[in-house]
Amino acid sequence: MIDSLTHPFRQLAHQEFPATAAGHRQLLSWAGSFGTLRRAGVECTGSYGAALARFLSRENVQVVEVNQPDRATRRKRGKTDAVDADAAARAVLSGRAATTPKTGEGPAADMRVLRLAKESAVKARTQAKNQLKAVLLGIDPELRESLSELSNSELIARCADLPDTGSAAVFTLRLLA
Repeated sequence: MIDSLTHPFRQLAHQEFPATAAGHRQLLSWAGSFGTLRRAGVECTGSYGAALARFLSRENVQVVEVNQPDRATRRKRGKTDAVDADAAARAVLSGRAATTPKTGEGPAADMRVLRLAKESAVKARTQAKNQLKAVLLGIDPELRESLSELSNSELIARCADLPDTGSAAVFTLRLLA
């Protein structure tokens, strides 16, 4: 917490809070104990700091997106949360950081989340098909030959309907399908 009214860039205190809803409320209460909180600098507003940025915005605090300090500065001063918080506060007060972060809400944010889920599902489906085909290599040759000429969708449907033979390979085929 830096006091910009009585003495520019004079650090008042440093405190750490968990990145939880309760931690956000504690942070706001703590910062408010020094006076009215009008602006806050938040790093990584597109990922780790997104929830904090949304919370502060809902509490009528102007959120300013702060870039991570450059590597040379970090090497000179070290990498700690206290150093990063001090650098963020100084960037906001000096005007070097003035970008309003994206809200992380609305149609574009919704599409990002949906696209992430789709990409993950496609990747999982591909992995499952590859594993299924790898299991096929080690099963009874007669069963393997009966499945080898099928399309992917036919193979998956047939493997899902295989009778329970007590074989670990058949169980795995059914599970993957």
